[in-house]
Amino acid sequence: MSNNTNSRRSFLKFLGIAGAAAPVVVATVQAANAPIPAVDPDVSERDPFHIPPEIVPRGKVYQWKRSRLLDEPDAKYLMELKAKGWATVPAKRHDGLFMPKGWWGAIEVGGLMLMEKAAW
Repeated sequence: MSNNTNSRRSFLKFLGIAGAAAPVVVATVQAANAPIPAVDPDVSERDPFHIPPEIVPRGKVYQWKRSRLLDEPDAKYLMELKAKGWATVPAKRHDGLFMPKGWWGAIEVGGLMLMEKAAW
């Protein structure tokens, strides 16, 4: 194994992504049409990956999935997720909670994308 490969592996291990899957956060909820909680005005103090259970639609599971690897889109992995039934959660569904108000498209924070799938 070359020294360059060892350096890259050490760097990935330092970042916590060498040989490991993206962090998995699961939230489910039973109530339908639950109100969306107000966003804490001091966003810097809140966990950007926290999923309030009451916002998850009934019968769905939310998880943060890797969308980028070393700041490059990971299209192959996203296609694998789609084949397994995962879909992106649109930002307009939770307007202003994870992304700025009026954001169009998927919810993506720190290289992770919020995705959903049927709970069963």
